[in-house]
Amino acid sequence: MSGSLAEPRGCDDPPGVTECRLFARACAFAAFMDACIPRYGLASCASPRQDIPRLALGANVWAAYEVCLDSCLAGLGEAPHTFHVFWVEAVKRSIRWGNAGAGMLLLFALQAAALGYSLAKYSSDNIYHVMGSAKAAVEAAGVEGALSFYTAMEIVSPRYLARIAYGGMPSITDGGLAKQDILEKRLTLANILAEASLYDPVSKDAYTGFTISFGEAYPAIDLADLEKSLPKTTYCIAALEGDLLVKRKAFNPILAQQVLKLLCEERSPPVDPRDVLGGGGPGSSADIVANALARRFYELLSKASN
Repeated sequence: MSGSLAEPRGCDDPPGVTECRLFARACAFAAFMDACIPRYGLASCASPRQDIPRLALGANVWAAYEVCLDSCLAGLGEAPHTFHVFWVEAVKRSIRWGNAGAGMLLLFALQAAALGYSLAKYSSDNIYHVMGSAKAAVEAAGVEGALSFYTAMEIVSPRYLARIAYGGMPSITDGGLAKQDILEKRLTLANILAEASLYDPVSKDAYTGFTISFGEAYPAIDLADLEKSLPKTTYCIAALEGDLLVKRKAFNPILAQQVLKLLCEERSPPVDPRDVLGGGGPGSSADIVANALARRFYELLSKASN
């Protein structure tokens, strides 16, 4: 492999640190591709939306690098459950630029922490070890993880918290009482993600140890033709799993789902997808695809560095 993608292994690096650096770079690449490749209804550098500044997309690239490096090093120190701390800080920084990228950064942080822990505990970066470590990290995040989740969602989308409140989770309308409720009931991040999984594929992916990212998106991505495979994979995930943003923002969610299915099958919809999706493109699915892409890039970089 030529060019700057390959990073030589540092002779003075402790075991696993080089891999963490490679994964942080892979996360940044994935965030960059997510920002560059247009998909119906989603903001990109080529197809900006008025509600998302172009600079916000660039800020997400830097946030992705930082959150992945910090989380991976924490996992390497056998503290993968702290990934949520780095995630919240990344969301706070990114939102200042106009786009939090909360779903993508959550999956990145969790995958990075799981990779670091797998390297520390099993001396392995095997994808199955990473999946198991991710599930364990969510379980171990506990009450502190739940509080971090509420903190981030208060910033990004209070409506998200209002929605999961219907399933018995603390209501954001109670203000500070919601977090008090979490403490009193000893609700954990796993509890909240399990409830949110009923309608949010990003939460489902995090809760299940990346069964969507690695089970569905990962094998569908063709690195040789990202301009075609990235949109197609995004539409397919949205068609198979549903999409939180499409449900919330599309002008006609049912018709939008039908259009996404046709796009997945590479068939022409009877209507212009832009007219149907509007500001409700498959953003949740795009987050999952970016997470799978980060893994694919990591494998490519790891092979090059060896």
